[in-house]
Amino acid sequence: MKKQLIYLLLVLSLAALPVMTGAMAEGAADPFEEITAEFAQAKKVEAYQVAVHPTRVSGWTALRWAPSKQAPIMATYPAKQELTVLKETGNWLLVENTQTGDVGYINKAYVTTEIQTAEEKELKLATEQNGKVNLGVIDINGAFSLQCGLPEGYTMTPVRSFGDQMVAVMTSQDPAKPEMVLSAAYDPAYASVDRLNDLDDEALAVLEKTFTDVDPTVEITYGDTGLGTRLMVARQNDGGFDYLDLMSIYKGYFVEFVMVAPLTAEEKALTEEQMRLSVDFLTDLDFVPVAGEADVKAQLADSTYPADLTVENAEERTVRVVVSHALTLTPEAAAALKVGDTLTLGQFSETIETLEETEDGDLLINGTIALRQYGEDVHLYVDEREHIEPFAELTVTLSDEVKFQDWLNHETWEEDDHATEYSAEELIAMIEADPSAFTADNVWVFFNEAGELFNVERVGTTQQ
Repeated sequence: MKKQLIYLLLVLSLAALPVMTGAMAEGAADPFEEITAEFAQAKKVEAYQVAVHPTRVSGWTALRWAPSKQAPIMATYPAKQELTVLKETGNWLLVENTQTGDVGYINKAYVTTEIQTAEEKELKLATEQNGKVNLGVIDINGAFSLQCGLPEGYTMTPVRSFGDQMVAVMTSQDPAKPEMVLSAAYDPAYASVDRLNDLDDEALAVLEKTFTDVDPTVEITYGDTGLGTRLMVARQNDGGFDYLDLMSIYKGYFVEFVMVAPLTAEEKALTEEQMRLSVDFLTDLDFVPVAGEADVKAQLADSTYPADLTVENAEERTVRVVVSHALTLTPEAAAALKVGDTLTLGQFSETIETLEETEDGDLLINGTIALRQYGEDVHLYVDEREHIEPFAELTVTLSDEVKFQDWLNHETWEEDDHATEYSAEELIAMIEADPSAFTADNVWVFFNEAGELFNVERVGTTQQ
C-alpha cells in the first residue's frame, strides 16, 4: 500500500510521546507482570498481513515496544495501515511496518486480517472561496464537501482520501506554532447520530475508551463550540509533551482535530490560546452536502445560472462547469433578524452588529451587507455585489449543438449592442486562451428540460 504521507505529522508527533523510565504513575498496574505473561506465550508464526482497525474510524492504533498498554508508544497508525505479523502472544502481535522498518507490538483487538485497502486519491484544494478552502468530497453514506478556513499563517499539505476517510495536515512556517491534523470518517454504527450531544453517558464512555486504550494517561473532558456542539477533548500533558485531540460527530461522521506541539519548539506545552484556536476551527468547519448527478440535473433543468468554465480536454471538447446560484431567504426570515443574530446563508456567515433599513427598503447589515428583495425572495449583497456561491460541478462534453453567444467586442473588449455567435469548438479555444475571462462574474449557462447544457453567454467582463 502506498505510504500514507498525510498522517506523517501525526505519526511523528505522537511517536514522540515520552518514554517511561521505569517509574509508573501512582495507582497504575504493574506492567512487568503482564509483559512477562505475554512473552511466555510468544510463538513464531509464518508471516502474514494484517490491517490496522481502530475502534474509532477516525482514530489510530499504537505500536508499542512491549506487549502492554503501559509500554511506551513507538508510533501510531491509522485505519487500513498494513503490517506484517512476525510473532504472536496471547493478546498481542509482534509486527513490522515494512515501509519504515519499525518493529513493535500491537494489540490483537485493533487489527483485522481482512485487507480491504481503499483506493488512495490525492485531492487538489479548490480555489479559496469566502475565506475557506474545499478539501474535496467524502462519499460513504451520502456525499459531503468538507470546507474550512485556515488559521492565519497556516498552509495545508496535499489532502488525500481513502474512500471512507479524509485527512488534511496544517502547518505554519513559524516553528513555534503547533501542527494540526484534521480527519473525517463515516461510521455506520453512528449513522443515526446527528451530533455528539445526542449520546448518553454509556455511549460516551465507549468513545472515551477508544482514547484511553491508546494512551491510558490521557485526560478526557468535554467542551462546546460557539454553536453549542459538544466536543470530546482528549489531552496528554506531562509537562514535557502536549497534544490535544478534539472529536465530535456530524450525522454519523466522526470529525477529529488533533493539535500537537512541534518537535522543534522549545516550549512543548500548548497554550490556552492555541487550544481555543482548535475549538474555533471546528466551530467554523462546514459539511456541505453534494447532490448526486440526478439531483443536480433536476435542479439545473430549464434554468440559467452563472458559472465558471475551464477546459478539461480540448480534443474531446470537455469543459468543467462550476455552477453558482444566488443566496436567498424569505422576507419573513429577513424581517425577523436582529442585532446579535448570526446571518448564515450557504457558506456565508456574519454576526449582526448593526442593522438598519435604507430608503430603498433594503436591510443594511454592518454597513456593507444588504438584503434586497426581488419577487418573493430576499437576495444577499456584499459591497453592492450580489453574493453567489457554487452549488454544482459537472463535466460537459460540448456537442455541435451548443452555441456560444458573446456580447463582448473582441477589438474594444467592451459590451456590444448585439451578440456574436461562435461554435463550441471556438468556445473551447477562447477558454483555453484566457480562462480568467470565463467566470461566474460574466458567464451564464443555459440548461434544457433534461438538465443538459445547450447555450453559453458572456456578458461584460470579469472586471465589471
